[in-house]
Amino acid sequence: MSGPATLGFLRTEGLRKSFGEVHAVDGVDLGFQEGVLTAIIGPNGAGKTTFVNLLSGSIAPDTGRIVFQEEDITHLPVHERVRRGLGRSFQITSIFPQLTVRQNVQIPLLGSLRSGWRFWRRLESMTELARRSDRLLADIGLQDEEKVPAGYLSHGDQRLLEIGVALAAGPRLLLLDEPTAGMNPAERRRVLELIAGLHAARRTTFVIIEHDMDVVFALAEEVVVLHQGRLLAKGKPDVIRENPQVREVYLGVELA
Repeated sequence: MSGPATLGFLRTEGLRKSFGEVHAVDGVDLGFQEGVLTAIIGPNGAGKTTFVNLLSGSIAPDTGRIVFQEEDITHLPVHERVRRGLGRSFQITSIFPQLTVRQNVQIPLLGSLRSGWRFWRRLESMTELARRSDRLLADIGLQDEEKVPAGYLSHGDQRLLEIGVALAAGPRLLLLDEPTAGMNPAERRRVLELIAGLHAARRTTFVIIEHDMDVVFALAEEVVVLHQGRLLAKGKPDVIRENPQVREVYLGVELA
């Protein structure tokens, strides 16, 4: 499936990335709309994580463009993309285990408040930092664990904290790479409820990579299917579920 990308909040144009003879992302034209929760799916080796790595700036494309809010960000480093409102979480939990839950969210908040240079002020005295920390911890449901070292949290709560850390930078769009990986059913439900609630608040647009079809069809408003580095299909969940090409790719997997 090819052709010009739909103009969107975030879009790619002819995006390509190869590793030797492997074409991980092979000419993807794709647009994401603001306020639409989108899931990216595809079998192993489809190019999902490579695609998100390109969007976030973790790796550079061989050819093509990435446009965010009508600005070409193809060659911007990660921190400049974050400054412009494009955030990302990873498959592997990335938090500061020795710091408390509150301190974990305060570090990126300091950056977003541009007040990290005020080294002579105690954090507790910074009213705006405290207010935003309180709000963010309430948003992710970890206000009661604010003084707990992050490394002592359950796996599910660590993933919630990681989402909170990503949200602390104030992203307009947040890329989540398998946010429920390794979770038990109760933890998975809690994270899904968090994402659904944050999405309903309309403060951030979410794009998630997910392999769990139950998660995809329960949460996403639009689904993107990648296969062998190419865009196979894009549409509403019900349309994707009945797409014969998608069903062939997921042969043996129940798309319900």
